[in-house]
Amino acid sequence: MPLLDGLYYEEHGSGPPLILSAGLGGSGNYWLPNLPALAERHRVILYDHRGTGRSDRTLPETVTVEQLGDDILALIEGLGLSSATILGHAAGAVAGLAAALAAPDASTGSSSSMAGPHPTRISCAASRRG
Repeated sequence: MPLLDGLYYEEHGSGPPLILSAGLGGSGNYWLPNLPALAERHRVILYDHRGTGRSDRTLPETVTVEQLGDDILALIEGLGLSSATILGHAAGAVAGLAAALAAPDASTGSSSSMAGPHPTRISCAASRRG
């Protein structure tokens, strides 16, 4: 089971690197329906967020968007990539944007799906805090 900085990840296909970041507390398995098409033209890297799925990182009391972005940057650096395109869904999209803002040279592009402060995501995040 490949782990990098405590994060479980998988690589599929070849070509320009594309990191897929699932929604809040998400697993890389979220992307499985899209994986065959994306892996035809990209080196696809999917991962499980810290503290979820196959990742062994425990969650601190709070997790910031910046920390989730740092996890993406740790993947880029740890895999020896000079840069990668980041595609994220929901909170994974916000993490991708945080990574792109923190290290613009490490991101060749960032695309997001449902990255805004939707009331459902706000209440979901609040319920996870307890």
